[in-house]
Amino acid sequence: MHRLVIDLCKRLYKGPTLGDPRSDLLFRLLDAGCGSGGLTRKLGQFANVVGLDVSPLALSLAKKRKLRLIEGSVNSLPFFDECFDMVVSTSVIYHRLVDEDKAIGEFYRVLKSKGKIILIFPAFSWVYGVHDEAVHTRKRYTLSEVISLVESRGFRVIDNRYIFSFLFPVFVVKRLVEKIIPNRGKISDLEIMPSFLNRFLFWLCRVEWKLGDFLTLPFGSSLLVVGEKK
Repeated sequence: MHRLVIDLCKRLYKGPTLGDPRSDLLFRLLDAGCGSGGLTRKLGQFANVVGLDVSPLALSLAKKRKLRLIEGSVNSLPFFDECFDMVVSTSVIYHRLVDEDKAIGEFYRVLKSKGKIILIFPAFSWVYGVHDEAVHTRKRYTLSEVISLVESRGFRVIDNRYIFSFLFPVFVVKRLVEKIIPNRGKISDLEIMPSFLNRFLFWLCRVEWKLGDFLTLPFGSSLLVVGEKK
């Protein structure tokens, strides 16, 4: 997911980068719901990034990465109007503490004219599972729902697709098995995988993303929407 977001940011932004004599013009990016700061740190390689999260615990971990951080909620961003060129928010809006309409409206408010948002959501309510309970998922979305949500707040949608489509059949089987044979001791899907399997799955996702401009599938475990402020 991090690789996908970074590739998208680079596609959408063609200005100066770190080390460029004009780097003082580096675009300003908000990582809204930055968690422990892994993506924030990577985005900081080519953008002037601020990470925001509502969790003091997450921010205490992110501070170890020496990042620019703000404690706050996406429901009411502690920033002036039109101060960012881009907002990235990955797997945040679905959370039970988030008001989706307020959050998307706040993203619109803090973006400059023609500013971009990159949003990632969990897909399809019928695959709601134990992991969703563990991470306090309020709901999972369809692509049409997210497009409608984003457009209702004034954005123009410039890209949208389901992602992790190649892995979706395995994902569905796993969720169905969990419904039939519940694992009460299971907390979430997050775990360290064997390195060879991790490399293969990473490669598979990269292939899917490279083919995304030519081939999009009507399913995936997550979905991506890119919007532009009118």
